[in-house]
Amino acid sequence: MKAEPMQVDETDYEDVVVLSVHGMLAYRLNVSSFYDRLDNLKQTGRTQVVVDCSRLTGCGAALLGWLVSGQQTLREVGGDLCLSGLSDRMRRILKLTQLNNRFAIFKTTDRAVAQLHRQHVMHAA
Repeated sequence: MKAEPMQVDETDYEDVVVLSVHGMLAYRLNVSSFYDRLDNLKQTGRTQVVVDCSRLTGCGAALLGWLVSGQQTLREVGGDLCLSGLSDRMRRILKLTQLNNRFAIFKTTDRAVAQLHRQHVMHAA
């Protein structure tokens, strides 16, 4: 079975950006485009990011590296990156790699957006 190509949709919810991943993010080329996207978000001051994984069909080491690096980059400028819609398989991978404690993980994107919005408002006050 051939892997579905990766696509990312970007949606703004006030001060939070949702990156919805579709398909398989496992290859270096895909990850490079993600680094570029995160850098662009950072440069434009959009540093509260939710990665919606509900339609992600594969998870490789490249994705895990991107998530850790992306979160660190955003936190350096007062932002954050959290995850939503994880499959059971991805939850197990995060637990095995001990990354489950690093990220705020939400069942739904709406909950993740609400939490990041609250954090952003509290830090701005």
